[in-house]
Parts: sequence; C-alpha cells; structure tokens
Amino acid sequence: MSATIDSERYKHVVEIGAGDSMCSQALMLLNGADRVTLYEPNTILCADLKRGAIGRKTVTVVESAVDGTSGTAPLIHLGYASYLLGAPSFVKLSIENDGEKWLSPLVKEVKLVSMGEIDSGDIDHLILTNNGCEMAVLCGMKSRPVVIQTKHYIHNEAQGKQSRLVCNWLHEHGYRAQVKAVNRYQTHYHLMWSFQSKE
Repeated sequence: MSATIDSERYKHVVEIGAGDSMCSQALMLLNGADRVTLYEPNTILCADLKRGAIGRKTVTVVESAVDGTSGTAPLIHLGYASYLLGAPSFVKLSIENDGEKWLSPLVKEVKLVSMGEIDSGDIDHLILTNNGCEMAVLCGMKSRPVVIQTKHYIHNEAQGKQSRLVCNWLHEHGYRAQVKAVNRYQTHYHLMWSFQSKE
C-alpha cells in the first residue's frame, strides 16, 4: 500500500539544498508537519531561510551541505545553482570539462555533514535538491521516508545518466514516482516518490 501523499501528516520533513524562504518546498509543508529541518550551504540563501524561520519554533535551519562524509568542502556559490566542487551537478554537466575553472572566484569552503550523521531514523518526508549529491544522501539514509521528492535536469545525456542513477536506486528500494511539476521550458522536472509497503 502506498502513502497517501496529499493528506499525510509528517513528523519530520527534511529538505537538503533548501534554497531561500521563497523557494523552500519544506516551508510550504509547515501546516502538515510536526518538525521541519532545512539544510542550505549557500550563505546568502541560508541567511534568508533563517529570517523566514523567525518565530517558527518547529523549523530548524542548518548552514551546511549534506553528503556522504563530514568536515568541510568547497562550494561554488551560484545562488540556487550552488554545488559542491566536483559533484555531478546540472551546472557541471552543462559546461565543458575545463569550464569549471572560470568559476573559481565563486568557491568558498562550507561545512559538510554526512547523511548518516544527521539522520536519526525519524525522517518521513525528504526533499532532495542538492545538485549532484543525491546518491550520497540516499545511500547514507537510516530512515525510510514515506515520501521523497527529487529534481531532475534534462539538458543532456550526462544529466540523464545522473537522473537514472537516482531513479533506479529509489525504484529498487520500493519507491514509485509521480510527476509533481515540470518547468515551463521543459528543462527540468520534479518527482514525488512514495514508498510502497507490503501488508
């Protein structure tokens, strides 16, 4: 039996790569969640999230990237398109192999935490928009969220390959997808995955 996505009340919603308070999908779920945790490594976007969370006791904002390890890592600060240096993000996969060197002025070290470190097993809704680190997050999960949201870019074959890795992992672990949204230019789309439990 699959989760009832639209009417489900969640205990803990986690959004990794939350952006700012205008684009965070988890903040839109506040009325249906007991607790919301937002991870965003971009300093400017995170500052906006923190302002948006003022007075909201159920919201925690963490200025950090989430990957498979902890420590620090170089982040290319490109607003909503920020990504960890070397990650197969949609920006990296859309430029020539040597194009990343021109982005070096935008690189800044940020805090990095592992999914295994932050997941205590209580996440029941996970939103992944972390530009290339999805597999590290999924493989490090202890929780079995009833819903996982993902974002996929379709500019080229390399991006298609990255999306297939994520989709195949989710499918193999009992999740089934439905399309949540497609942008007006049809260059990316959002999927909502529900966990199929057996009765």
